[in-house]
Amino acid sequence: MANRIRLVAAGAIGFTLLVAGVTAFAARHSGSVTFPDATGESATGPDIAGVVVANDDVRNITFTVRLANRPSLGASEVLLAVDSDNNLATGNDKWDGAEYAIDLTAKDGPGMARWTGSQWNWSIPQTSLVSSYADGVAYFTVNAAELGNTKTFTFVAGAGENEQYDWAPASGEFSYTLRISPPLAKTVARTPAKPAKKKKRR
Repeated sequence: MANRIRLVAAGAIGFTLLVAGVTAFAARHSGSVTFPDATGESATGPDIAGVVVANDDVRNITFTVRLANRPSLGASEVLLAVDSDNNLATGNDKWDGAEYAIDLTAKDGPGMARWTGSQWNWSIPQTSLVSSYADGVAYFTVNAAELGNTKTFTFVAGAGENEQYDWAPASGEFSYTLRISPPLAKTVARTPAKPAKKKKRR
């Protein structure tokens, strides 16, 4: 895994583009949240057009990252940096508090890392991460239990190739809160009461 490109390890690019406390606009659509991103920042590098996040009732979280100019992934990498406890004071301070990084490359497939306090650990045990790329869209699914049992988190999506990177949002962070359907109320069937016996006339 040491030869993985990994944007997370590229300290030279920094993460100063994030502004603490700024949360990007999100449009809600029936069970998912769409985070738009401007396109056209780079003529040759991968260009993020938007991110959609959703979750189900067993807390599987799905990230859908759409690239405007990469029908196939090629040599590009798609990355998510997740501040799972929604606290900028914890996690990687150069990545605005991100505790987890998730990425995808065509060569190595998906990977997931946790911040140890001094470095990213890409060997953490996890079983729920699934990722794929098709027709300009990267898909990531991971259970909240493997993101610190998060309920509300902030995140940034990134895509890069040959030192050309695009970040969504360009400043600040996207924010997402899991929505779980309330349990269905149980219906208790009642046995109808027996009619009272009539007294016999004497």
